[in-house]
Amino acid sequence: DVKYGTAGGRNVLAAKRTVGNTLEQAIPFLASLWMHAVFLNVRRATFIGWIYIATRLIYPLVFVLNVKTGGAAIFASTLPGYACVLALLAPVLLDAADVSIDL
Repeated sequence: DVKYGTAGGRNVLAAKRTVGNTLEQAIPFLASLWMHAVFLNVRRATFIGWIYIATRLIYPLVFVLNVKTGGAAIFASTLPGYACVLALLAPVLLDAADVSIDL
């Protein structure tokens, strides 16, 4: 309650944090998405991008669950989102460094 406040209730808090978290993650996601699409593979970037969007869609649900339980439910949305950014960015950086690995 102290960290986020309680004004407006859980749903308003979930909406605010969803927007805030999405904005925080927008720059790394969009940069890695575009780099992957331009320099490597448009189809793969599109596929991973849709997975990332799905992680954003579940964020408000797991945020409310996380607030109710005090647990780590939020990681069900954030960690897959981070993995998507990594899956988009790492191959671009490895390609730029001329390093090849078989995945």
